[in-house]
Amino acid sequence: MALMGLAANAQTWTPISQHVTGTDFLTGETVSTQEIMVDSGKALLIDYSATWCSWCWVMHQNGVLEAVQESLGDQVQVIWVEADPSTTNPAEITGTGSTRGDWTNGGTVPYPIINDYNFTNITGGTSSVDGYPTVVFISSTGYWCSVYGTDWGFGPYSGSEAVTAITNLIANSPKPGDLMGIKCPAVGKINQPVTFIADYIPIEGATAEWTFQGGNPATATGDTVTSTFDVVGTYNVTLNLTSDAGSYTKNATITIMPYAYYMDFEDETECDNWTYIDADGDGRNWSLGYLRGQGAGHDGSNGLIGSASTYRNSSGQWVALTPDNWFFTDAIELPDNDNLTLTWFEKGQDGTYFAEKYRVYVATAPTIDAATEIGHYTTTKNWVKRAIPLGDYKGQTVYLGFRHYGSTDMFYLDIDDIAVSLEAVVGINSVSDITMSVYPNPASDKLSVKAEGLRQVDILDIAGRVVATSTTNTVDLTGISNGSYIVRVVTNEGTAIDRLSIVK
Repeated sequence: MALMGLAANAQTWTPISQHVTGTDFLTGETVSTQEIMVDSGKALLIDYSATWCSWCWVMHQNGVLEAVQESLGDQVQVIWVEADPSTTNPAEITGTGSTRGDWTNGGTVPYPIINDYNFTNITGGTSSVDGYPTVVFISSTGYWCSVYGTDWGFGPYSGSEAVTAITNLIANSPKPGDLMGIKCPAVGKINQPVTFIADYIPIEGATAEWTFQGGNPATATGDTVTSTFDVVGTYNVTLNLTSDAGSYTKNATITIMPYAYYMDFEDETECDNWTYIDADGDGRNWSLGYLRGQGAGHDGSNGLIGSASTYRNSSGQWVALTPDNWFFTDAIELPDNDNLTLTWFEKGQDGTYFAEKYRVYVATAPTIDAATEIGHYTTTKNWVKRAIPLGDYKGQTVYLGFRHYGSTDMFYLDIDDIAVSLEAVVGINSVSDITMSVYPNPASDKLSVKAEGLRQVDILDIAGRVVATSTTNTVDLTGISNGSYIVRVVTNEGTAIDRLSIVK
C-alpha cells in the first residue's frame, strides 16, 4: 500500500481542457462532468476503451470499475467511454458485431456508458488516449492523471488494490492554492515577448511573483506576465506563489532561438487559427497531436501534426486512402531579413510503409489558389530536417502551407517543429535525403547526433575551422566558447550540415 501512496503523489497532473456532456447508453440520461465535479464535488474515474480491445475486456471482466463505484461512489463517479472514433456500430457495446462481448453486463453495470469519443475532450480529445484502455482519474478541482497499470489495479491483474489506490489519489488530489507549474512555451523567439502563466488551483488572495534570468523585465507580479529576451540561449524562470494555503516555488526553463516563427505542436490551441482543407472530400484531414503522450514527436516530444494515407474501419480492416489534405498556418509577419529560412522535421510514421509524399507552399492567403509551391518531398522512416530559404518573401505577411498528396496505402505523414529562422541554414536543402537529428540546440557541454550510417561529426566555427570532432553520436563541447557554429555530419550516404548555438 505504500507503493500506492507513492504512485499517487508522483503523478503528473494536467488541467482538463473543457467540461463535456454525453448520453448514458443504458438510461438515455445526460451525463455532465460539470454537474458531477462542480455541483456535486466528486472526482471522476473514466475508462477510455474500445469494444474490440482484448485488454479492455480483461479489465472489464475483473469488475474493477464496479468495485470503485460501489466502494467510493460518494466521492468518485465511474464512467466507461467507447473512445475509438472508428467504432460506429452501437450494437457492439451489447455484444453484436466486432466486439469482445456485452460491455453492459446485460444492462446491470452501476456506472454510465458513453458511446461518444468526443467525451475524451475533457482530457484533450482522442490525442490524450495513449492506447486502449486508457484509465484517467480527474480530481474535482479539474486536474487529471493516468492510472492504468499494475500499481493501480487496473489491467489484467487481480484488481484488489484499485479501491485503495483511488482512495489515496483522492487524498492527494490538487487542492486550492496548490501550485501545479508554469505554463510557457519550451522555445521562445528572440526580441519578442514570451507569456508565462501561473498554473495553480484558484484560491483568494494568491500572489504570484516571477524572476526571469536574462529577461526584460527581470521580475514581475501577476498570474499572467510577459518578459522579452534579446540574446539566444536557455534561461531559468522562477515562480513563487503565496496564499493562505502556504508558499510554493516552481522552476522552468525557456530556450530563446533566432526565430521569426515557431510551432512545436505541444500546445494545440496555438493552431486554433489555422486553416485545414480536405480537398479529396473523404472526411479525413490533418490531425493535431496524433500519438500525443507517447513521445512520438521529434526528439521525443509529444506534439506533432499528421495526415493518414490509410485507416482502420469499424470492422478492424485497413482501408487505403489517397489523401489530398492541406493545412495553412496563421498569418506570419516576416521581418526584413535576407537570411530567413523555413525549417521543419518530417517522418513517415510506419517503419515499412513510410513513403509519404507532400508539398510545401508560401501563400498570400490561407487558400489553395493563393499558394505558391516552394518544395516537394517523399518521407523516410526516420525524422529528417528540411530547409528552404525564404529571403524572397522578407517583409511580407504570408501563410505557410503543407499538402499531403499522391500517397496511397502507406500509413501516416508526421510533421513537427516548423520554424522560420533569422539565420541561414547551410547545406540542409542540398543534402535533404540524409537522415539527421542534432540536439539539444542550443547546447552547452554535450551534443547528441542521430544519423543512419554515422561516420564522423565535426563542429566548425564561422571561419570554417574544426574545433571539435567525434566518430560517435556524442560530441564533447567542453572548452568551446559561446557562439554560433556549424555541425557537419558525415554518413555512409553523404554529408549534412546544420547550425548550432553553444550557450553555457
